[in-house]
Amino acid sequence: HHRIMWVGVNVIATCGMRVGDSLLHVAPLYHAAELCLMLMPGTLIGAKHVVLGSFDPTEVLDTMVSQRITMFFGVPTMFQFLLAVPDLADRDLSAWRTGLFGAAPMPASAVEQLVATLPHVEFMQLCGQTEAGPGGIYSTAAQVEARPDASGRQPIMLTEVRIVDADGNDIKPGETGEMLLRGETIMKNYWNKPEETAATIVDGWLHTGDLARLDPDGYMTLTDRIKDMIITGGHNVYSIEVENALAAHPDVADCAIVARPHPTYGESIVAIVTPVEGTTITLPQVQEF
Repeated sequence: HHRIMWVGVNVIATCGMRVGDSLLHVAPLYHAAELCLMLMPGTLIGAKHVVLGSFDPTEVLDTMVSQRITMFFGVPTMFQFLLAVPDLADRDLSAWRTGLFGAAPMPASAVEQLVATLPHVEFMQLCGQTEAGPGGIYSTAAQVEARPDASGRQPIMLTEVRIVDADGNDIKPGETGEMLLRGETIMKNYWNKPEETAATIVDGWLHTGDLARLDPDGYMTLTDRIKDMIITGGHNVYSIEVENALAAHPDVADCAIVARPHPTYGESIVAIVTPVEGTTITLPQVQEF
């Protein structure tokens, strides 16, 4: 409860959430980003909550107009769908003050298109991890415009960030290493998993498993993940879980799951399947299974 409250205070201070704000909730509330970055701080400050049951880009824009929404969080995929709505620029979105995006990488081209299409909206990038609150690093609206390709410029309030090499030494600008986080919003432990906790939190520092490049101008850019994980449409997909599911098919001898870049979802999931000798298996059969 202590750390979640600090997440709320962080968002209010960092993102400029105000008394009287109207917040639109479209991302699922079981997701740490929507729950902790929007619902919690909005409740703390007494904002109005508008909740949609599913994501439809036209319905989202209709609601933003009718409910005079001032702040909206979405994963990059959602913003890319909003950009595809033909009359986006013609709608009365004058109440919309702040747009927050995160939970997956946002293509720089999409960021630039957002800023150009909705110049009155301050778009901020939040880049973090559930185990950190969620929390981590962020870019202000000005920093997003200056470096739309970067993941963040500074840590959130009451949080420290380090990028280290394999030996735990701070890297130099231009190098890539693992991002570590420490602060008030960091988790205490994985529930009933002391060994995993000890491997993840070392001397108070959360090892995120994310590889980040430290640029000479101080910006940090996530480049890959040490953990074998795919992010598609803002959802974390662990390859081993999909592999285990496919391997249960009686005609699958072996399989491997990898990510492939996708223009809308960030990454798509690709399965390489070896059929049992003497059998034939098709993609629809695998998908149905």
